[in-house]
Amino acid sequence: MAAARVVCFGEILVHVKAFVKRKPNADVEDDMSDCHMAYAGFEFNVARGLGSLGRQVSFVSVLPTSGMADSALRIAVSSGLDTANVIMDQAADAEMGSIFTMKKETIYQIRHSSFCRRVDGRSFDWSPIFKGASAFVCSAQSAAVSGSVRSAWSHAIRKAAAHKVPIALDLSFSPSVVDVESIWEVAKRVLPSVTVLFIPESSLGEFAEIAKAKLPDARKGTAEWKLEALKELRATLRVPLLATSIQRPLYGLAGWQFRWSAVACSSGVVSTKKTAVQHKPMETLFSEHAWVAGFIDSALEQNWFGAVSGHAALDRRQLHAAARKGDVLAALSQETATPNFSFSRSRLSEIQLDGESTTVVGTAADISTRRELETALRECRVIPLLKLNRPQEAAEAMRTFIAAGVRVVEVQMCSDTGEECLREVLKATEGTPCLVGVGRVHTVPVMRRAVRAGAAFVTSPGVNLDILSAAAHAGIPYVPGISTPTDLLLCLKHNLKDVIFFPADQPGAESLLKRLAEAYPSFRFTPSGNIPPSMALRYASHPQVLGVSSTWVADSDIISEQRWCDLQERIRQISSACPQLTNTILGTSKL
Repeated sequence: MAAARVVCFGEILVHVKAFVKRKPNADVEDDMSDCHMAYAGFEFNVARGLGSLGRQVSFVSVLPTSGMADSALRIAVSSGLDTANVIMDQAADAEMGSIFTMKKETIYQIRHSSFCRRVDGRSFDWSPIFKGASAFVCSAQSAAVSGSVRSAWSHAIRKAAAHKVPIALDLSFSPSVVDVESIWEVAKRVLPSVTVLFIPESSLGEFAEIAKAKLPDARKGTAEWKLEALKELRATLRVPLLATSIQRPLYGLAGWQFRWSAVACSSGVVSTKKTAVQHKPMETLFSEHAWVAGFIDSALEQNWFGAVSGHAALDRRQLHAAARKGDVLAALSQETATPNFSFSRSRLSEIQLDGESTTVVGTAADISTRRELETALRECRVIPLLKLNRPQEAAEAMRTFIAAGVRVVEVQMCSDTGEECLREVLKATEGTPCLVGVGRVHTVPVMRRAVRAGAAFVTSPGVNLDILSAAAHAGIPYVPGISTPTDLLLCLKHNLKDVIFFPADQPGAESLLKRLAEAYPSFRFTPSGNIPPSMALRYASHPQVLGVSSTWVADSDIISEQRWCDLQERIRQISSACPQLTNTILGTSKL
């Protein structure tokens, strides 16, 4: 890790989150069934995120002399933070600020904290703190609340600017603590020194109006309007970079969302909308803090933060990469019921940060399974689609496929013995690199049985949003079947770019696929049906076809008659007919 050092100046808050539950047969909810306590604060969360990634971080603050403060410091040190510049307040009435969350309400109590009461412009010797630093991170809320904090804060920003340290300023605020006008009053005085300004999406319009930015009249409040407002506000404020993070519900998947971000710069607005992160947040607070940590880490990693502070031109690809890393860290911070700011570079390496496809952020085990599946499928050319009726035939058929070099198979669970047959197939693949999925799934119960049995992925003959949701919750890839432009539009809405084309063996299917592929060039197709070698060869000639899923190669009569040599010959014929079939049923993207 490079020696770049970040200075974070701010308050550590006690965060108490109440979990409210309804008792069985009760008409009302408990006031507070359970609660969880942690430590929070914008600068502290950003510092912990950067520290967990191996960055050198100097955390500057004031804390009371108490057991809770000692606990917070231990967390800071365990996160790799340098706490040498944390002042301990010895006053008898010293206390930590707090955040209390219950249901959708969040209450801040910070006016009487040691940080807001004791810190002032003379509290710290900033010159040695900023010597050799690569970035300074701070927020405006406490400065808007406390005059003494404002004095220290303004002094710190002046010193950072004098040492030519790039400054990242956050303008997030809680209306229960301070209003937007007060935030603006303290922020506008230091904007000439700021390198990157972070404004929450919900406050963009307010800040734009206060700053008298030229706002578009059309489509007010939409995502497009906010991007235009971001661009105009940056030009009005004359900051090098102005960023915001955006979240939208993922239609058809309860609790899931798209997360993306936008950064306005001198050349326009860089957006990660086309590479939005899909995830299901368990926590709703503080994800923007993780976004800032990811953005700053990427900027330091690419070594452009210092250059842009001087208004130098910036490669938009570098800016996109930084915003993209912020999106991913923000999603990772919401994986648990309480905010998580402990990240690892090994975990990030498992997530596609620079691709063109949407990343689904799930558990580490989920991502590991997806990577294993992708590796196996990249080596596959043809995917046999098995319809098995007798479990005793399943194992022998599977051994035949493995001997012929097959790495991936689909099994249909369409009979009373389907699940038993699937288990026999899975048993036969133990100790081999072959992966088994379940094809032509029609219902969620069948999908769940497939998952319980050990299926690695599921496909369906159509686009089934219930199966999509259930598969996402189960953490396995889902590949829908399509046959019309309407199907593709629905897939596009859910960022499903790898699809099954079914039925692919009907008259006119080949010309239909050609028209669909021309109209939707971002999609990748796997034709599925009773596809013989000659038809597979024609499909293989299309650049958007990844592979074929064929019942012909897994003929049920051959299997039931146990003609294993004939089965091997069919595998050889179809594989020889279309050697140019590359990639996989799922392509090379993260699902």
